[in-house]
Amino acid sequence: MTDLRAILAPYAGFGVGLLLIGLGVREWLQGMRTRAWPSTRGTITTSRLDEGPRDRWFIRQYRPVISYAFHAGGKEWAGDRITVGSDARDLKYRRSAQARVDRYSIGAEVDVYFDPSDPSKSVLKRGVPPSVLFVLLLGVCSLALGAWLFSGGASR
Repeated sequence: MTDLRAILAPYAGFGVGLLLIGLGVREWLQGMRTRAWPSTRGTITTSRLDEGPRDRWFIRQYRPVISYAFHAGGKEWAGDRITVGSDARDLKYRRSAQARVDRYSIGAEVDVYFDPSDPSKSVLKRGVPPSVLFVLLLGVCSLALGAWLFSGGASR
């Protein structure tokens, strides 16, 4: 009888790899589009550190909550993304979370980059963040693992 894990593992590797690559490519393209977005001045309206859950080693994680307001197209808009791929759910360890909060203090003026066709899409930093490259790399590794398992690499 064939071990079910040996049958499913290559498919899982391919599936996870393709999913991560798909997400990474989507974020990469969005990041590249932000390079052409116009900018306007905005103001930080929220800057605080919220406690998040503990990780698997029981170390407390924190959520930097940053939001800003800006004007575009004659209307006032609000945003909370620092970069493409970041949002209010980002968890970090205390030092890096506090550094982000310290960088964007309430009332500070910042450059806000926004999608001219939809100003509800905005970021404080243009381009592709390093985390997107990490997701792509992880996807390629998972895909390679799936290919290796398909070729019978684990049974050699």
